[in-house]
Formats: sequence, C-alpha cells, structure tokens
Amino acid sequence: SPTRSQIVALALLPLLAAVAGQRITTIQLDGTQYFISRMNPYSPELNYFLAYQYCRSIGLQLASFETKEKADAMMQYLTNAGYNKYDFWTSGNRLGTDMMIWMSTGLPFNATFDYMRRSESED
Repeated sequence: SPTRSQIVALALLPLLAAVAGQRITTIQLDGTQYFISRMNPYSPELNYFLAYQYCRSIGLQLASFETKEKADAMMQYLTNAGYNKYDFWTSGNRLGTDMMIWMSTGLPFNATFDYMRRSESED
C-alpha cells in the first residue's frame, strides 16, 4: 500500500505538470506579494476563467489594485523587468455589468484607474 509521502507526491504531480509550463516570478510591492506567471511559449494561453481557476487551485487569487499608485508600481515593475510586451490577467472585469469591478474583492475600480479603458480604445 502507498505511503503518505507517495500519496502527497502523487497529489502534487498535476500541480507540478501545470507549473512546468509556467515561467514564475514572485515579487513584493508595497507590502503585497505577487505571483507573476507567464506561460511557456509551447503551452496554451489561459483565458480569464482558466487563469482565475488556476490561481484558486494553488491558493491564490487574481490581483486587484486598490489605488492608482499600486497599479503604477506594478506597471513600472513589469516594464523594468521586460514584461511590458506581455499581457497578464488581473481580477478586473465587467462581466454582466457596465461597471468595472475587481472580482477578488467585489469593489468597483477607483475613478482614477483607467488602464483597462485605455487598452480597449487602443485596439
């Protein structure tokens, strides 16, 4: 019969397989730790719902930014780290409503937060 450590190892295999396709960075900004995951070029990209589900499956949630300053700090980090050419999912959305909200908190976007609207108008 399998030992407890063998069972734990087997339980971790699906997670390790999912993470193997990821390029993972963890950073600390303004007292909050962020897990930045970029897909391996040979792995399929995640849509919003799969990104949300993936984060929840590893005990995390998609990021929300309560202030423009926090969003600016993340944008500055991504630019400095060379990630500015990639797209990342946050918990911000307007699914089922015209109002932008953070799914992780249920709070509406701050009036000064306009990154989403700006990127939509550029398309």
